Parts: sequence; C-alpha cells; structure tokens
Amino acid sequence: MDKGNIGHAFFLRKAFDMDELRKPYEKEFARGFKVEKVVELTEEQFQKFSSALSDYYRFLYDHRTDMYYDVGDMSYHCLLVTTPKYGDGILIEAEGYAYARYAAYVPDCGRLELSGLAVIKQPDLSANVPKEYWKAITLKENAKQEKGR
Repeated sequence: MDKGNIGHAFFLRKAFDMDELRKPYEKEFARGFKVEKVVELTEEQFQKFSSALSDYYRFLYDHRTDMYYDVGDMSYHCLLVTTPKYGDGILIEAEGYAYARYAAYVPDCGRLELSGLAVIKQPDLSANVPKEYWKAITLKENAKQEKGR
C-alpha cells in the first residue's frame, strides 16, 4: 500500500480485545482505511492495550481529530497501534471517543507503507481524560436518547 492509498480491513464496533478482532470475517465486509499516525507501544503495553480495547485512553483523546470516517473516499482515517517491530497491529478509529470505537486487526504491519507518517512514541495510556470530554460525551448521549424518543 502506498502512502495515502486506501487499504482494506474488517472493522468491528466496540470490540473487547484483539482475540475478537482476529476472528475470520467475510471479505465483503471489509472497509477502506488510511493510517494517519503510528502509535508505538512496548510489547508489554501492546499486550495490555490489545486485551482491553474498550478501556479509556488519554492518547486516543489527544489524537481524536486524526481519526474519522471520510464519506468522500468511504474509509476510516485511523491510528495504527503497534510495536517498534511492526508485527501485529490494531487500526483504531475512535469517532471522537477515548476508547477504540472501531478497530481492525492488522496481522503484518510490515506490509503497510508507513514511511513519512508521524510516530507517537510513549503515548499516555492512562484513563485521565479532561472533564470537558465527559461533558461532551454526556451531551452527545443525551441528544441520541432524545432523538430516539
């Protein structure tokens, strides 16, 4: 995949862990994606992150504007969370949230063209997100409930 081109992966909504992402899915359900930034974790951090995708993470909040769905090219613009060895990886499109709202498994990150992309090293894996986030999420959820009535 050339930088800027769209690859394809199967994105799950609100996946619990990487084991769920690794399950085989029908290829026709794959969606386009474009990696905006690479997040490098240590092996230990990656194991912890990949086993708790539904947890809140400050780095997802901090980079929320890098993740979105583009209707024009019908693809997820996302972060690639991996290790410095670029083995397995997880594509994340948080949709403005501080958890992995949409995630996809990448079995071999070495096949992706990542040169020239920003690399986030030592991301904040804490759940310490600002109070403004919680206020915005509460408003968003209330609006959804009102719309559904």
